[in-house]
Amino acid sequence: EIQRTAFEITDILIETEGVPNNWEEYPDNVSVIGLRKDLESLDDEKIAAFLILDYNTIKKVLNIESLDFEFQILEENGSIMNVTGISSKNTTEQKIAVHRFVTVENQTRKIIVTLWGGNEFS
Repeated sequence: EIQRTAFEITDILIETEGVPNNWEEYPDNVSVIGLRKDLESLDDEKIAAFLILDYNTIKKVLNIESLDFEFQILEENGSIMNVTGISSKNTTEQKIAVHRFVTVENQTRKIIVTLWGGNEFS
């Protein structure tokens, strides 16, 4: 169950613009968080807006209130550029991490979405 949720959240984040499609201008009104700019890349402004959203707001919009999450953007060399959520390094709970390569401002980046907690493992 949690593995499917992790994949679904990752797909929504990187494959949709969100709802409304200009949600980054009015983040208090977001109903679906999406980071897509066009078919080829993610939107820097949407990423910036996502990174400053309240942790619990993100969990509510993504419908994962019973779980914890960490979202990371890494450079090609593995250096962490941006992070939001709770660090998954210190948890002893089973974690599911989904890795995807994306383009942001003509640069290849790696997105990692990690979920854990709750009684969602099956």
